[in-house]
Amino acid sequence: QSRKSFARAVLHPRSPCERAARAGMGVDAKAALSGFVSSGSGSVTFRVLDTLGRVRAVLAADGTVSTAAGVVLAYIERDGTVGSASLEYLGEVTPAAAPNGTGYVTDAEDKLVAEVDYGRAIIKSAQGSTIAELRKDGEVRGHFGISCGALDGFDFQMLQQAAAFIAIIDPSFVQGK
Repeated sequence: QSRKSFARAVLHPRSPCERAARAGMGVDAKAALSGFVSSGSGSVTFRVLDTLGRVRAVLAADGTVSTAAGVVLAYIERDGTVGSASLEYLGEVTPAAAPNGTGYVTDAEDKLVAEVDYGRAIIKSAQGSTIAELRKDGEVRGHFGISCGALDGFDFQMLQQAAAFIAIIDPSFVQGK
């Protein structure tokens, strides 16, 4: 059992009505509501696509990770902590350490799961094997350089969130499952 806990930091109101109200009177209410209703958790940061281009998951701007059907899988906070849909602590991804540009992925028991090379955009297992390599265009290559799919909308500033998805939330994505 982990001693850490996970608390969801909600930066934005959750209901479409609250969001529209916050947008102010000078906004077309119908347009504001239609945009909020369609996305559910806010704008999309990136979409996870399988090798056939089908949406596997979506990371919203507020850190909510959902399936293509809209079922919440997990939450990724800005500090790199990851929580389940039931708000249980799953682990974390640290930002790049200054001297070597490496971050670390730990699970709920604080065991090392993977290392993130922020300079080369590579995620390696605790044993040193390549789990995933992320390309500039969002393509994700797994072990032996085989394409696993893509992160549509990805840029290198999102590497911490991408590592959280790949190493903690859905490791089967890079295993071809």
